[in-house]
Amino acid sequence: MNKRAASAKYFFILTVTALFAAFLPACGKRQDSEAEQKVYGIDFVQNHAISYPEQIVCGPKCAWVITAAKGSCIYQLDYDPAVASEIPWQQGEGERLINIAQRDGILYAEVYLEEKEFFEIRKYIGGIWLKVTALAAENEEWANVGGGLFVDSDENIYLVSRGKVTLFKAEGETKKEYPLGGDACFFRENAEGEVECMAAAEKGIVLYGLGEDGAEKKWELKVSAQNPVGVVSVGGENICLSTGEELLFIESGSGSLLARSDLLVCGVRSLLGGVYDAQEESLRLYGTESDGNLCCSLLSVRETYAQQRTELVYGTMGAYNGSVRDNVKDAIMAFNRTNENYYITVRNYDSYGDNDLQRLHADMAGGNGPDIIEMYALGNYETYVKNGYLEDLTPYLERSLYQDDILWNVLNAYESDGGMYLIIPHFSVEALAINPEYQEKIEEWNMETFLELVEDNRWEQPILGGLNDAQTLLWYLLSGRQEEFIDWNRKEAAFETEEFEKLLALCKENGEQEWPNVSEWTFEEMQRNAICGLVFLPDFSGYLTLVDVYGREYPLYGYPTSDGQEYRIGLYADSCAIYAGSEHKEGAWEYIESLLDEERQIGGRIGDGIPIRRSVMEKYGKEQKKLEWGSQNNIKTLTDAELDIIKAVLYQGNLTRGQLNEDILNVVREEAAAYFAGDKSAGETARIIQSRVEIILSE
Repeated sequence: MNKRAASAKYFFILTVTALFAAFLPACGKRQDSEAEQKVYGIDFVQNHAISYPEQIVCGPKCAWVITAAKGSCIYQLDYDPAVASEIPWQQGEGERLINIAQRDGILYAEVYLEEKEFFEIRKYIGGIWLKVTALAAENEEWANVGGGLFVDSDENIYLVSRGKVTLFKAEGETKKEYPLGGDACFFRENAEGEVECMAAAEKGIVLYGLGEDGAEKKWELKVSAQNPVGVVSVGGENICLSTGEELLFIESGSGSLLARSDLLVCGVRSLLGGVYDAQEESLRLYGTESDGNLCCSLLSVRETYAQQRTELVYGTMGAYNGSVRDNVKDAIMAFNRTNENYYITVRNYDSYGDNDLQRLHADMAGGNGPDIIEMYALGNYETYVKNGYLEDLTPYLERSLYQDDILWNVLNAYESDGGMYLIIPHFSVEALAINPEYQEKIEEWNMETFLELVEDNRWEQPILGGLNDAQTLLWYLLSGRQEEFIDWNRKEAAFETEEFEKLLALCKENGEQEWPNVSEWTFEEMQRNAICGLVFLPDFSGYLTLVDVYGREYPLYGYPTSDGQEYRIGLYADSCAIYAGSEHKEGAWEYIESLLDEERQIGGRIGDGIPIRRSVMEKYGKEQKKLEWGSQNNIKTLTDAELDIIKAVLYQGNLTRGQLNEDILNVVREEAAAYFAGDKSAGETARIIQSRVEIILSE
């Protein structure tokens, strides 16, 4: 099954260059924290239709790039004018392009000859490729794509392996091995003609001189560099290096750190290579956008942060770091690129491990909470409202440009205490599909009808596909009808009712059945062999997952309640709130409102959620119709009728929150476990749950 959503593995990329007069001011023996904060802003971004670049090499007038695609060409990126072209490259049978490098504007390539188990170094001159030398493939790490190649002014060859650099003379014989205290990440030839290599170790960055007597350690800079990339510098003697999170400007002689620049604040999403002009104080940086395509960003120096823009802190529980989706990172980058009054930095609570929530709670209670709070992974939304940590966004929404375009029935699912305390730029929907053999029996869908289907079925089939234990079924059914039992605005509970007792009894009976082992069933088999199937819609095309089971244009039902049905609305990674103690609430709202801009709403990748603006949703639906689902011989796309089924749910359906309050859920699970084990009656269980939940609501 595929959705034309490309994915790729990003390798450790080394930028090897021949322009090495590196830039930047130095800072003697000062501590890192004393280094000047050099501020850059993006003046222009150009995207190239080059997918998943693997290695970028920058020269005096152009850059070259190779990609992860097997047999792909080499691309040349001219600086002025900024155009991309393909360099003629025809790999012979059994040949594989491994690395590229450049020397004074001449392009070199390392090619692996599989049958001969040799490497050839070739150079591109006058429109043709010429052989420079051949090397025996003694080390398998030399065959790592983008692993590292350098060519000095005498055309001596340097190949990189873990913790070591191997030097070959131009004629191909091994000359010397240089063990390093880390992995090589940057080469240059200094003003005296000596080749220098920078290596990244666990404790910092080390510069080595590669001479006749071995690798001489010149200096060590104690900084963290997880993904070091050298930036070619012109018009200066010092070194510019990216750690993956910031640019470091290092004095080449002493290794002192004079200046650093935060890539996030600059608005640079990733960095694979680049050029620094010391005289103009400008940067040309190459990296990738969220779609995996290559982009070039032109940056110039700005005034200091305090003089130009106000800092906003974004508190993340992990979504920004890519563990969920990249759309949060993309939104912050776009905001930092364009907003003239504010810029965002990230406070990563996920880095505190098991103490992440405690640290966030302590910051909010102490008046030091982040201006913008990521809500995706926080769970107990109401707890933060009750404690006064979140700002009511109702006044901001009432004056928003997009007020009349928002799907309020979706947003209102998360209303609490009479206000709206978070924004949901993108969301998911969860519904039920009824097995076709039962659909004709359904005149009105509610809990009574649902129980009749179960009774008629006589437990021959599971209720929900693959959910055969009592606790899991209880979680799904209770989450889907939680508004029937919990009123957050009135702070009242309704568990001590006949309806809840019926729900407990149903789940218990479900768990007592002798169900077949479904672990080896396919997803389709689980749905086909159940009364109801779960339909999860992270986007509209998710509807197509069950068309082979239930047929085209099958209806979407909500979770049954005593008087109707409810569909579950899930948060996405960009759901966020404003800290009530923030001194920069207007700036925080500027970021939140930027999430409702059409480009941010519709610009996400497949699975990044459904946009909450009505007008954008219509355009989104047209784009979703173009997506293909299924195998090569069974390609499906959405029909207009199927789009109408989904939109009817969003425009007219009764919607509830996708998550159940964790504190309440734990109470229900704990007390229900005793009932499922036969230790308590349904009535006693409901009474205890009612009492404990009322305490939670009143606190």
